[in-house]
Amino acid sequence: MTQTTDTFRLTEAVAKGKQLRESGQYDAAESLFRQIAEQLPNRRVGWLGLGQVLLDQLKAADAVIAFEHAMKVQGPTAELHHAMASAKSFLGRLLEAEAHYAEALALKPRHADFFHNYARIKKFTEVDGVHRSIEELLEDPTYSEQERCHLHFAAGKIYDDFGAFDQAFEHFLAGNEAKEASFDQDHWRGLVDSSIQFFDFATLKRIRSPPRPTADLVFIVGMPRSGTTLVEQIVSSHSDVFGAGELPDLNVISGELTKHSPSELRFPYSVNDVDETTFIGLGNFYLQRIQELATGPAKVFCDKSPNNFFFIGLMHALFPNVRVIHCRRHPMDTSLSCYVTNFKKGQEYSYDLDDIAVYYGQYDRLMRYWDEVSTIPIMHVDYEKLVEDQEGVSRKLIEFSGLDWQQECLSFQRNQRVVATASNWQVRQPLYRGSVGRWRNYARHLGPLCDSLLQQGVPVSFENNTQDSTGT
Repeated sequence: MTQTTDTFRLTEAVAKGKQLRESGQYDAAESLFRQIAEQLPNRRVGWLGLGQVLLDQLKAADAVIAFEHAMKVQGPTAELHHAMASAKSFLGRLLEAEAHYAEALALKPRHADFFHNYARIKKFTEVDGVHRSIEELLEDPTYSEQERCHLHFAAGKIYDDFGAFDQAFEHFLAGNEAKEASFDQDHWRGLVDSSIQFFDFATLKRIRSPPRPTADLVFIVGMPRSGTTLVEQIVSSHSDVFGAGELPDLNVISGELTKHSPSELRFPYSVNDVDETTFIGLGNFYLQRIQELATGPAKVFCDKSPNNFFFIGLMHALFPNVRVIHCRRHPMDTSLSCYVTNFKKGQEYSYDLDDIAVYYGQYDRLMRYWDEVSTIPIMHVDYEKLVEDQEGVSRKLIEFSGLDWQQECLSFQRNQRVVATASNWQVRQPLYRGSVGRWRNYARHLGPLCDSLLQQGVPVSFENNTQDSTGT
């Protein structure tokens, strides 16, 4: 076999692996890249691809090993340092991650995404070279809108760290405008209307999954940036709990129901076309998947995809042993935190203040409805009360999850599980009050947001949220 043929086949295999990754076929992609790495152990591309697909599956420790192999065989590159930084940040090894981001920027000092991710995990206390470099790059008209988006969010985060909130907001505003996201307010209202119309009390009672011995599930839901990662970190610090992070499965299952519907109805109306046996099968498939993800034995499994609040009706049909923890935070703080976060994917509403208000209003409306009709236990947890009384609220969380108290749940920052959300820096720190009332720093810019929330019927109190955090 000629070298040219070998190179061609390697290029084909790598392209196939990337295609499998992009389509979400992670097992197949991992198998292919592992085969490349084993057959060509002295080539970087197999190890790099393997590490990336392992990271896609939140196997961050294994990804670090793969990236280390890649560095050994062909030396460090900017891309490898960046990949290693991502993996180590997921593992909570933040100082090491910072060092890798710095190395990546030293090798590629004009890479916008490197700046964005570096700024996201680092607490800046003074103006430094990173800040100056970002400001200089923003003067360059050759950058794409996506690159400018990354740079503006990075600059906004740094100014926020400095306490220069007016300058920070200017950058966040520019970053959100550069994002070019699209959110259909009427479509979202229609989805919530459909759920409320379809899932009345009689329907929820009729479709309720029959009792059977299964693992206990806890879904942690709410608006993004409302404390869902923190709550999962606390609950999963218990030795009998596995925190799976944000799983897309309920959204996928809701789409699958259409395939099982003879009338090809869309969710939620497709629920009427699906029999109990099919729902049991779909529920068991989810349970098997979350148990396979677990890194050890567990009695309770957590899924903290915030947007699963939309699927509480579907949960009734899928799972017999399920609870919901609903995380709440002051609407202004939640909305601001969404607005200043450049999400990796989804959350299209979060790049415009009016869109955020509409999304929040419908979310709030749906959660209030679930409170009225759900037969699944729902516990409401206010972020402000958790900060004020960490042990008291934490004990109630563990009790609600059906477990006995363990003192380790108060030291959640020591939990070494993988955290891949935008809050992965915060949950590695002890609980602090700095995020309570954060919106006040930007009050002069948030009048339109406040007005929009009020128009959506969202109670915007200028005091901290005082709703009962023990309600079920």
